[in-house]
Parts: sequence; C-alpha cells; structure tokens
Amino acid sequence: MSTPTPPDGPREDWLQPGQGAQPPSYGSQPPAYGSQPPAWGQPGPGNAPLTPGGYTTGVRPPQVTSASVIGIVIGGLSVLLNVVGLLAASSVGVEISGFGIVLTVIGIAVSLALLVGGIRTLKGGRPELLLYGAFGVIAIWVLTLALNIVLGNGFTASGLLGLIGAGAIVFLVRQPPAQQWFASRGTP
Repeated sequence: MSTPTPPDGPREDWLQPGQGAQPPSYGSQPPAYGSQPPAWGQPGPGNAPLTPGGYTTGVRPPQVTSASVIGIVIGGLSVLLNVVGLLAASSVGVEISGFGIVLTVIGIAVSLALLVGGIRTLKGGRPELLLYGAFGVIAIWVLTLALNIVLGNGFTASGLLGLIGAGAIVFLVRQPPAQQWFASRGTP
C-alpha cells in the first residue's frame, strides 16, 4: 500500500522514519554534557574580546547609560522650567532681583551643560561636560539654599530632585565599569 499524498505535496509529519530530508545543520555541535564553559573574563563563542582595561568594547555599561539619561532628563526639564519661569515672571509682573536673574541665567547654562553632556556621553563621548553640569547643579542648589536661609525663607525642597539626580550622575560615572569603558574608548 502506498503513502497518501495531499494535493500540495508531502507533509513532513506524514513521512516515515528514514524518509525525506534531513534537518538542517546549524554550525558547530553543542558542548558535551559536563564540559566546562570558558573561564570568567575569557572570550567565549560569540563574545567580544576583552580590552586591556577589562571591559568589552562596544558594550556601554548601564552606569553610563543611566547617568546620561538622568542628565538629559534633568537638563531638559531644567532648561524648560527656567526659561518658562523667567518669561512668566516678567509677563505676570513678578519682580525678580538682579541676583535672581543672574542665578536663573547660570541655571539655564548649567542645565544646557547637563543636557548636551548627557547626549554626548550617550553617544560615546567624554563625560566631563556631564560632570561639570552635575557639579554646577550642586553648587547652584547650595547657593540657593544659603540665599533662602539668609532671606528668612528657610529650607525649601525646590530643586531637591535636581540635587539627587546630580549626585547620582557623579556616582554612576565614577563607578569602575564606567571608568573602564571610558578608558577602553580613550576617553578618561
């Protein structure tokens, strides 16, 4: 008796053992059961080679990505809020002192440094501009706190998120994986 054949040709599940095409070969055989994987830090199959700094080239560590994204978000929001605040204060008729205007303009410059530094670091550039922007945010926050205490306003929580974000940027960029990645790219 013959094997029935459907109109569109034989189906694989209709074939008897030993009939039909062999399954495709996908390259090397899997490692034997119980064999040892490559030693830690050694390139295995499909891994990028290690650089002298110890970090693989082309793989950005999560610390660098996180610091860059924090810089972009805080820098972008700060630029937007400072510009809108400065324009809104003048249009509503709120009086701002000369020192307040200078502090706001410095805040816009520092926020732009965070924004541009975050973008440059995310693209693989040097982290100095991002760090300078973070240090600038910390300095402005301390200066604003001192000014509020002198004026009798006391401690205000405004800008606290920016301070925490700036501290996180400095912490993340100074971590060993981030430092090794910058060194492997020639960006200390």
